[in-house]
Amino acid sequence: RLVRREQGGGLLESTLAPHDAAVVMPLLDSTPLDKQAHMEVNKHIQQSLPIVKRVFLDQIAGDDKVVSRGLLTFHHIGEFNGAKPTGKRVEVSFIHIMRIQDGLNAEEWDEVNFLPLLRALGAIPESAAIDWGD
Repeated sequence: RLVRREQGGGLLESTLAPHDAAVVMPLLDSTPLDKQAHMEVNKHIQQSLPIVKRVFLDQIAGDDKVVSRGLLTFHHIGEFNGAKPTGKRVEVSFIHIMRIQDGLNAEEWDEVNFLPLLRALGAIPESAAIDWGD
C-alpha cells in the first residue's frame, strides 16, 4: 500500500506510531529519534528548507516494510545551521525505509544524499570532488 507523507505536522505526525516510533537519520546521529524529536527536526528543517517537490521513483512493499526511492527539492528560504538564505532550489535523492505496524510507521530509516544541499549552502565548494587516484 502506498504511504503518503507530508512534512511539517498533520499527516506526517498522524502516520507515526503513538509512542514507540523510532526514526534514524544518519546525518544527524545514529541514535534513533522518538516521535517528538522527529517532529521537531522536521519542523526546524521545514522553516528554512521547505520541500517544494517530492517525486517517488520507486516504492516497494513487502511483509511489514515499505521502501521508497525518490527526489526531494528544497527551497532555501531561511537561515539553516548558520547558512544565510540563498533562495536556491536544491534537489537531493533519498532512500526511505519504514516498518509498518498496525497501519502506522513504527520505525524509519532515511538515507539522503545531502551533497547537493551542502554545496548550495557553501559548506562544500562546488568544485569539490573525490580523488579516485590514477
